[in-house]
Amino acid sequence: MKNMLKKINLNNENELNTELRIFALIRLGVSSSSKISKILRYSVNTIYNYRAGVKNNSIDRDKFELFVNETD
Repeated sequence: MKNMLKKINLNNENELNTELRIFALIRLGVSSSSKISKILRYSVNTIYNYRAGVKNNSIDRDKFELFVNETD
C-alpha cells in the first residue's frame, strides 16, 4: 500500500504545504472537515476540495482514508 499516493513536492523543506497539513491532522485523529477548517483557518469547502483532490490522485480511492490512518 505504500505507493497509493502521488509524490507531493514541497517548496520549502521546512514547511508543510496545505495538503500535508490537512492529512497530518487526519493522521492525528481530526477527521472532520469542519474541525480541520477551524484549525487551519480555511473554509470547509476548501478543505473538502483539497481532500478530494488528493484522494482522486491516489491509486486506490476506496482505501485511501485507511491508508492515511495506517501505522507502520
